[in-house]
Amino acid sequence: MIYSSIGCFNELIRLNKLSYKSFSGSVAMSHIYKNIHKDSLLLKLEDILATFPICLSGKSRSYFRCFHINRIEDFRSFVNVKQPPYRKPVTDFMFLTGGTTTRFKGLDRCELSPNHFFFIPAYQIRTVESMSADITGFFCHFDMEIFNKNIIQQGVLNQFIFLQYIGNPVVHVPDEAMPNIVHLLERLETEYNNESVNDFNLFSVYLLALFFELHRFTEKDKTPTNSATLLTQRYKNALMEHIYELQTVADYVTHLGLLLFLTE
Repeated sequence: MIYSSIGCFNELIRLNKLSYKSFSGSVAMSHIYKNIHKDSLLLKLEDILATFPICLSGKSRSYFRCFHINRIEDFRSFVNVKQPPYRKPVTDFMFLTGGTTTRFKGLDRCELSPNHFFFIPAYQIRTVESMSADITGFFCHFDMEIFNKNIIQQGVLNQFIFLQYIGNPVVHVPDEAMPNIVHLLERLETEYNNESVNDFNLFSVYLLALFFELHRFTEKDKTPTNSATLLTQRYKNALMEHIYELQTVADYVTHLGLLLFLTE
């Protein structure tokens, strides 16, 4: 279950200390990250890898920056639930087959139980509040660059709302669909541990199949799909992804390829 609490949009503007002139009407709505410097939020993959047990094969370690999957129960003892809010340069998801956990995507608190996926886009602020001792399932992270542009049509990933910076990160899988979902995750796990695999094409294809399966279980967005709402959604997604790199509205106009007349 997800609790949509304080608006991440305004809070993240405050986090980045953007000017009120550039983003008029933004309001500082929370002090949860008040004393955290933006550089301290980014958790490097090298630091994460250093905490993992030696049981990871050499191939898994070399792939870690682009793709990784493991059983949650195998790495439960390495998760620090007291860690402050952080960001990662890769997209994460976890799928529970047992136990419970409570996590934050930005300022949205999500309580997860079996049959639930939880997605966090790259560079999104995330927090682990709790994990039960009996938790089981799969954890995976991947870099979006593994999706080969020659295999996957451009823009195909945009339809999956659980991958978006502004969108519900939780997907519930019905019991009858569990065998197909678990099979895809097991295939990803098997290929990840297969020493003969030398590229990411198979990983990306299995991930895409998984996303299409999950797409059937996501809540349909009833927001009107006119040009104004689509533009607003693109702007929000870009803000979440590039909040530390792009500092003004004009920067986002350029990034989104728009031609607008900006006034003081």
